[in-house]
Amino acid sequence: MTMTRLFVLPLLFVFSVLYSANAQRWAIHLNVNEYYPLYAPEKGYYPILWYSSDEGRGVLLGGFGGGVSWSAPLKGAWRLKAQANLLRSRYYDEPVLFVDEQGQSLGAGIGITTNLNATAFCIPAFQIARHWQIGAGLGLQSALLSKSDYGEAIIQGEKKNLKFKNKSIQPAVITLPVELACIFGRFSLSCRLEVALTKVSRLSYASDERFVNSVFELGYRFGAAEETTSPVLNR
Repeated sequence: MTMTRLFVLPLLFVFSVLYSANAQRWAIHLNVNEYYPLYAPEKGYYPILWYSSDEGRGVLLGGFGGGVSWSAPLKGAWRLKAQANLLRSRYYDEPVLFVDEQGQSLGAGIGITTNLNATAFCIPAFQIARHWQIGAGLGLQSALLSKSDYGEAIIQGEKKNLKFKNKSIQPAVITLPVELACIFGRFSLSCRLEVALTKVSRLSYASDERFVNSVFELGYRFGAAEETTSPVLNR
């Protein structure tokens, strides 16, 4: 048996067990998100949706994405939720002074960095009221692609775009997700904070940099409608 089969077959077995036992608890999600750099004073948050006539960029569109989740009942008013997302996050990067091959200044620019992230987390959630759940857990965020845009510069009489791949971001960051969810029938509204616990940047001078990603999410559950009455609350 090859190493691929040894890795894939256990995953298929776990998936089949979870799916057959709790198929009605699968859900899809759409979200918008706001990325806040921490301990990085020269970076700033990018609006989720805004219009900027001063910067000449028109409509500014920040973070958005989607994902899928699975949840199952635990003891009493507790549930276990696992979720995977694919999302775009965007923020204002630190200002950079560009020079040509002769060392002549091409000017300074404030960059806009756009990341395509894959995230996954697991949260034990407690039902605090008929339609409300709150929970915290552990997650992982991986930057699949990162690009920075510093506008344009005149190089040897030609206008050039200062866009490049950003390789300064750690490939994986451990996060602390904290979520408050309102569930009504098949639908759910969630507000979640994902706090970086490990290093975000590969740069030595930015070893303290972290982030908080605030996520606002709309979910739709398949199968039977979600039961929102807690056994504990009915006593």
